[in-house]
Amino acid sequence: DEALAAERRMKQGNQYLRQDSILICALVWAACEELRLSGIEMLLESGKLPESMLHRLSAELAEQEKAIPPLLERVLYSEAVLIFDTCDGWTSGEYSSVDGASHASPRALRNFVPQLWWYLRREMAGLAEFYSLLNLSQPEKTPAFRHPNLLASVFIPSYLRIATKFNRLTARFRAVRGLIQAELYRRKHGNWPESLPDLPLDPFSGKPLLYRKGECLQKFNRIDSEPPHRILPEIHSIPAIQVWSVGPDGVDNGGFRPDGSHCDDVRALLRIQP
Repeated sequence: DEALAAERRMKQGNQYLRQDSILICALVWAACEELRLSGIEMLLESGKLPESMLHRLSAELAEQEKAIPPLLERVLYSEAVLIFDTCDGWTSGEYSSVDGASHASPRALRNFVPQLWWYLRREMAGLAEFYSLLNLSQPEKTPAFRHPNLLASVFIPSYLRIATKFNRLTARFRAVRGLIQAELYRRKHGNWPESLPDLPLDPFSGKPLLYRKGECLQKFNRIDSEPPHRILPEIHSIPAIQVWSVGPDGVDNGGFRPDGSHCDDVRALLRIQP
């Protein structure tokens, strides 16, 4: 009951973060949702959740997933307003005397260096075009630009990395829903399914998520008994079911690489009794 109450508190706190349109709040929300999903995996592992709660959790995860695209739209709009307000303030001279000293604003120099002014305005126009075309929910569909843009090259790559982060969160939502689906199957049939034909689609491959029942690799941390008591990672094979996505690189690494190196796959794991 205490674990379930903690999960409910995390959900309420995360809903508050999701209401904000600031980028940092969206990133904190994503990180908190990752922690909540890990908690849900542990609750599933206990096998003590009532079936009604399983259905409710699955519906809630689907609802959270649907909230990601409008959240990214609000974040992108907020970032665009912030950047253009800053650029307009700088070019108009509004921010040129913040330190108390007298500075010539770029706007005052436009008649003396018209080429520089023209390049600056072109950069801002190109950046506005980029914001209008950028789709963080489907960054791979963002069209290429007609000409290089310095401002876009500074800001946009970070947005595309953020889009990948939220796509990974979408994959994790769906993978945990797959675990819930497997748990409901076990309760109905008495054993774990050998396959799950109706898994959600992988946001990276467009194909159904992958499923495995049997031995799965997992990393555990062990504290060295000898000073200075370092944390030693160890990789073990455990009986489990896992649902996973191929990740941003599109390469299926089985959810976990045997050598423990970085793996792009997005996995949800549920340990089971052998």
